[in-house]
Amino acid sequence: MAVVEPELLEGKFAELASDIAGAFGRVEPRQTANAYLRGLLSDIPRKNCWHLARHAGDLGPDKMQAPAVTRELGRRRRTRCRPQLRG
Repeated sequence: MAVVEPELLEGKFAELASDIAGAFGRVEPRQTANAYLRGLLSDIPRKNCWHLARHAGDLGPDKMQAPAVTRELGRRRRTRCRPQLRG
């Protein structure tokens, strides 16, 4: 298994977060999307909204399930962000 330097990983995550930031009109959905992605990349055993929310420090999954966050991220990813993510 390859060892990844934490600083390199954090830098790459910051690049990804910056790439998708324009997909959100407000800071709150952007922060939720970042927390969602951090949860997906984490070592938590289950990756459902409840566990992702708990990992982010939320009491419930409401923000992780918000249709506006997932719909907007999906729409922007298909259009503007996809070429940037292929690297």
